[in-house]
Amino acid sequence: MCQNPTSLFAQSVQSSGNQIANDNGLINGQVIDSQSGVAIAGATVSLHKGQTEKKTLSDTKGNFTFMNLPDGLYHITVTFLPGYLILS
Repeated sequence: MCQNPTSLFAQSVQSSGNQIANDNGLINGQVIDSQSGVAIAGATVSLHKGQTEKKTLSDTKGNFTFMNLPDGLYHITVTFLPGYLILS
């Protein structure tokens, strides 16, 4: 179980090698449990920019990818139930 959801989110972003450029931007990462280091499969990862929202699920290795993104700042939310908190 994730006892420190903030660390889970921070690790997701730090390990992603995030890139945002023109309309060919890419944001990817990995959702992992901050205590055990285990990848979290099936987590919902939501990407928000203004009124636009895109969603995807993490794969069996906890990886996720958003492709073809325009320039800008994005807000990422990760949710996984049961036993995990919403991370934003």
